[in-house]
Amino acid sequence: MTRPGIILSSSFVSSTDEKFNKYIEYLDRDEATRNKAFEKYNIVAYTEFNDYMENPQKSTGLFTATDDYVDEEMVNKMKNLFTEAQKNQSTLWQDVFSFDNEFLIEEGLLDKHTGNLDEKKIQQAIRVAIEDKFAKEDLTGQGVWTASIHYNTDNIHVHVASVEMENTKERVFREVKTFNKNTQSYEGTGKFDWQSKGRIKQKTLDSMKSKFANTLIDRNVSLAKIHELSRTHLIKNTVNLSLEDQNLCRMYNDLLRTLPDNKNLWQYNRKEMEPFRDQVNKITSYYLKEKNPETYNELVATLDAEEKKTNSNL
Repeated sequence: MTRPGIILSSSFVSSTDEKFNKYIEYLDRDEATRNKAFEKYNIVAYTEFNDYMENPQKSTGLFTATDDYVDEEMVNKMKNLFTEAQKNQSTLWQDVFSFDNEFLIEEGLLDKHTGNLDEKKIQQAIRVAIEDKFAKEDLTGQGVWTASIHYNTDNIHVHVASVEMENTKERVFREVKTFNKNTQSYEGTGKFDWQSKGRIKQKTLDSMKSKFANTLIDRNVSLAKIHELSRTHLIKNTVNLSLEDQNLCRMYNDLLRTLPDNKNLWQYNRKEMEPFRDQVNKITSYYLKEKNPETYNELVATLDAEEKKTNSNL
């Protein structure tokens, strides 16, 4: 099975978890120390990528929603914000975007000879993804995050930590669990504490991945080809129905008999057309395949290739 080009893993801890304290310590260390003891600060449980997550060769400096590089003064400010969030019983979320380096090379984001990475583009894609997360999880205006790019021979990854300045999540009294790397599962510790319900919805994570990939990967060339095929070749050459095709005429007349009397509603994207879209799609597909088979097949092949490439990266 082909390895995905991009993987997103996410986890969270409550304000009382020692991992929250560890991340604040992480903000108070220099880059070399961060790399040396990264496993202490990481809360994301991995299976396939757990080993390399523990020992990044090096990392970039921290970056944020507004700054590509965070200086010492800003690092202290972020540390204070995370500390304040913890006092306010906030959840600490960590997201890790991992790459197959071959994917980065294929997309022109990583130079295989020099090892140079297009960090600016990675940073921008992270910003779009986290902004999407905050919007969908009602964290806009309260969410704060820091991130850094971690380098490894096989897998470059981006580590993102975020909090909300005032806790809005429901808190429950439950057992504290910790991740066991040997069993690759969370296990109870026998200790109970108040913890926030911080789990991020799966549809939010899916949207984050999509936003990240679409921002990161330039699809202009393939999308331009799809546009040219669908608009220039197909639509321009299929404006008239062929009265000699009895099957086509039958499908067309069947549709006409069921459509609303008000022709102003005969617009494909209108809600009123929803019950008839399947018929419209069948007519369109049939006509294009019969009258423009070469262009139709080229369009289908282009769409399939685009979908396959996008899905393989997520």
